[in-house]
Amino acid sequence: MYGAERALLAKEELQLRIEKAKKLLEYLASEAEALRKDGVSIGDDFRLSPDAYGEIYTDEQRKQDREYVAEMEAKYYPGLSEDEIRESELATDGTQFEILKTALFHKKLKGQFIVVRASRFDDILNGVDNVLVDRRTGKVVCAFDEVSDNVDIDYRRKRAKLDNQNTSEGAQLKYGLSLDVASGGKVKLGLQT
Repeated sequence: MYGAERALLAKEELQLRIEKAKKLLEYLASEAEALRKDGVSIGDDFRLSPDAYGEIYTDEQRKQDREYVAEMEAKYYPGLSEDEIRESELATDGTQFEILKTALFHKKLKGQFIVVRASRFDDILNGVDNVLVDRRTGKVVCAFDEVSDNVDIDYRRKRAKLDNQNTSEGAQLKYGLSLDVASGGKVKLGLQT
């Protein structure tokens, strides 16, 4: 196979993976309303939404967090609009895997756990992709990030960061949630107490 043919096949494979990720996002969007009815503030992309944390953080604090996210996205995706950034993210292995595991965990575990994606802020600053809350105890079971990079230096850097995080204080979340099991499983936004 020649270089041009190989490049064409790689482009077609990427397009297929992007289309599959979009279908998984459609599935998550169809499931999001049920979680919102339970009080979980998520967007159609299954990400926790900082907009709902007005009783915990001031408008100014949440505005600063949105600006931080915009600044970091502008750094990683210079000159792109928000829609173009989302489209570019879909082309990455990390985003595709994050969407896949969120859809899979939600589908298989939704009776036992609330499975959501972390806010963009927590994803970027704290390296947390997903949050799982036990429906029985109301506690966050885990907040995690996966290592999907297969480029040697990126993989080693991310793996070292996660190893350090896992052997110290664990993952941190600004926009978390828990369940108040005493009140019949009412969602509580913020950090669990």
